[in-house]
Amino acid sequence: MNSSPEEMVSVYHFWTIVLAIAGMVLYYICFKSTRENVVRIVAQPSLTISLQALTRNRPLFMLCIGTLCVLISTFAVSGSSMFYVRYVSYDTGLFTVLLLVQNLVGPVASAPLVPGMVARIGAQNTFLIWAFAGTLRSSAITTRVSVLVPGGRVSSVGHRLSLGSAFPSDCDVCPCKPVR
Repeated sequence: MNSSPEEMVSVYHFWTIVLAIAGMVLYYICFKSTRENVVRIVAQPSLTISLQALTRNRPLFMLCIGTLCVLISTFAVSGSSMFYVRYVSYDTGLFTVLLLVQNLVGPVASAPLVPGMVARIGAQNTFLIWAFAGTLRSSAITTRVSVLVPGGRVSSVGHRLSLGSAFPSDCDVCPCKPVR
C-alpha cells in the first residue's frame, strides 16, 4: 500500500493532535496533583554558575551527554522507521505502530525492571546496561539487517538507512528503484 503525501500529512496531523492533547492532560494532572514547597536559602544560580558546576561535576556532565545521545538516537530511529515504512514496506500506516512500540511499549515494559536492577547491581551498572541495550537497539536499525518485506521478498535494509551502500547489488527495494 503506497500512501499519498496527503494521506501522510493527515496521519501526522491526527497523531500530533492526539499526542498534544494527551500531553496537556497529563501535565495538568501532574500540576494539580503535585505540591512543592521549596525554601531557597540562596538566590537562583546564574547560567555561569550552572555551567561551572557542569564542568566540575563529571558524573553530571556524563549524564547530560548521555541524555543528549538518547535524544539524538530517538530522532534517528524515528527517521529510520519512517524511511522503512515509506520505501520498504510501502505502508505508512505502520509508522504509528512502530513509534508506539519504540517509544511507549519499550520504556513502559522496562521501567519496572530498573529499581530491582539498581538494588542488585547498583545505579552505575544499571545505567551502563541500559545504555548498551539502547545502543544495540539503535545500531540494529542502522546496520545491515535482513527484513522480510511484503510480497515475501527478503531485502537488506541497513545500507539504505546509512549514507551509502557498500553492497549495491543488495539494493532490490530502494527509492532509486521502487518495486510495486
